[in-house]
Amino acid sequence: MASHSIEECTGNIINDDETDYGSDFSPEEAEILLDVATGNQQLESEDNPIVTGIEHYEEPVLRMPHTFGRESKSPLFRAAATAEEVAERMRRSVEIDSFATYKTSNHSKEITTLEANVPLDASSSSISPDSRSPLERFRTQPKKALSVTDLVSPAWCELQYWYTLTRHGKKIRTPAMKQGSVIHKELEKQVHTTVTVDITTKVDAWGLRIWNVIQGLRTLRDTGQTRELEIWGVVDGLVVIGVIDELSYICPDTELEDSLQRPSKLPQTKPPPDQPAISEFFAAVGSSSLAEAARNKPRHQNNMVYICDVKTRSTRSLPAEAAFRPTKMQLMLYHSLLSSLAMNEVDFGVLTSRYDLDPLAPFSDLFIAQVGSLNNDILYGTQYIPGGSQEIEQWSQDSMTTLLAHNSLSALWSLMITEFQTVLPHGAASLSNVLRAEYRKSDTGEIMGSKTFAMDSKVLKSYVDLEMQWWRGERKPQGVVVEEAFKCRSCEFADDCEWRLGKIEEAREKVRKSRRYSQCLPSTVTTTPTTSASGGASTTTTGGTGGSTGYPGTNLQSGYYWIRAVEDPNFHKYLQTSPEYVPGIAILDSYTTAGQFQIVDGQLVELIKGGLLYANVEEQASANVTMLAMTFNTTQNTYGTFAFSGDAVQWSIPTIDRPNLSAWLVCADQQLFINLGPYDYDTPTGCADETIHYYNAATASS
Repeated sequence: MASHSIEECTGNIINDDETDYGSDFSPEEAEILLDVATGNQQLESEDNPIVTGIEHYEEPVLRMPHTFGRESKSPLFRAAATAEEVAERMRRSVEIDSFATYKTSNHSKEITTLEANVPLDASSSSISPDSRSPLERFRTQPKKALSVTDLVSPAWCELQYWYTLTRHGKKIRTPAMKQGSVIHKELEKQVHTTVTVDITTKVDAWGLRIWNVIQGLRTLRDTGQTRELEIWGVVDGLVVIGVIDELSYICPDTELEDSLQRPSKLPQTKPPPDQPAISEFFAAVGSSSLAEAARNKPRHQNNMVYICDVKTRSTRSLPAEAAFRPTKMQLMLYHSLLSSLAMNEVDFGVLTSRYDLDPLAPFSDLFIAQVGSLNNDILYGTQYIPGGSQEIEQWSQDSMTTLLAHNSLSALWSLMITEFQTVLPHGAASLSNVLRAEYRKSDTGEIMGSKTFAMDSKVLKSYVDLEMQWWRGERKPQGVVVEEAFKCRSCEFADDCEWRLGKIEEAREKVRKSRRYSQCLPSTVTTTPTTSASGGASTTTTGGTGGSTGYPGTNLQSGYYWIRAVEDPNFHKYLQTSPEYVPGIAILDSYTTAGQFQIVDGQLVELIKGGLLYANVEEQASANVTMLAMTFNTTQNTYGTFAFSGDAVQWSIPTIDRPNLSAWLVCADQQLFINLGPYDYDTPTGCADETIHYYNAATASS
């Protein structure tokens, strides 16, 4: 290879406009870079809760149990229903989206609002940057409290949610949200009948919300299913609200439930003596099918309650794992909040303080008259099958009497907690750890499939703690990990996103350095290219010889690389052994003691005096182990293979499904571990997430 002068090298920085990324990046990197660079040229992702997640507005409606056949016999109900239909037609005829009009073209999507647009980067305008935390700016009185949506939307992309709040002040109600709301309302009609109630006080408004939860829980006990159940909780001292799409007694995945191996089993309950056999059940209600029977006779509940969230999609495919993460966090948060209510761990005083409510103030006479009369008109005289449970008969009592006996928010809250404890008698143990996301066609509501997974309190706590740091302003919002850059395709803020622009500049800088070094480094020997385990280029090498224990020294030997981290807190810390140049643990430390490495036939080797050391990976002892130690020895590695992907060092093995093959951890005493979990998430205490990359300058540098 011909040598190049310093002048040639320093003047040979590439022209960015003519950069051929394919010549300097692996196919995987090229695809990721394309995702970053192309911005919003693709269809928006249907799994992004920022643009598709439904916001539940606090409508003053009473949710009454759907009693088939009774509605048409009630003059009061018919009058209320007619008024509802007229109001709905008027609303649709004058519906104007007052805060956003969407305009689409082949390559861009813009939003125009009636509010003044706020620049993404306030520092670039004449407006002084707002130093308040997101919590102070967007979720402090008199603005609304935190919601489950607020906590899970950043799981898609924190920066996109931050830009959404700072630009619009709230989530924009998109066409996808509106269509999703239509499907949810249709599903709710299968369980509840809604009637608008005149609300005159804040106490009445909250009384209606609590009363609806009581009705929803009783519907669950009666029919085996309820929908749109509002829940409240306290996270990090702050009120959090959410609405669960569906609760039922039907297990969606018996195999998963069996595999969870609960440490303690619920007490087995025998059927009551008066419970008929299944054949008698069908005969008693004159039904020929289970679906028909369920409409005519209440189910006998089992011990477990199951949570389901309904998502709508225009395509028939189910989301990949990276896109599914917000939904997982959403369902786990529902599980946590519902468990707290069942165990009476939610301090009602925190809610009354947040909303400035008097918990002892009585409800208005109008409220009691409306809610009590409407419920009685539906339920009074309803014919239940003889032998029905005592709980069902109790539900049919005079609703007005119940409200008068619990004529304050505090008293009604206590009644609600009693209902939770009836539905979930063993607290959190009565709430199944099997969580389900159901996917329906956005135009027809047809079920396309579902995904189930297990509740993981540890993962949820780690995620919520991290997000609360951002909400409290203790750290800046983060962009997506580079492997999830496909999310940039649907982001309306892609053109101005600091993270995306920074990644593009990093890619350009990488090309500059790669081409500069490839032209400037001297080559003294001929090397033979071979193929590594992943198909990337590696080089056949032989061990060198030297006259000191410090061999190979501080000058890079032909055919070898330095390997280093490129992010804080281990920026430009280099791979080496401890002790130096002899068998020992792998560490990242000072450039002055950096080792020299190569990957040959899937083996990561270090050049030392008289031969090579091989990186050996400890075997995973169990599925719970999330990090593997690495040592250097004179024997070859037998567990997994190493490879370069671009300049990144990867390790893989067929028996372990790693979310990120390039993920490493640097822990105590700078020891290097292979990270089997996701990159930069749920990081073990005392460790830092890193990726490590080869570097081929003549000498290592800090």
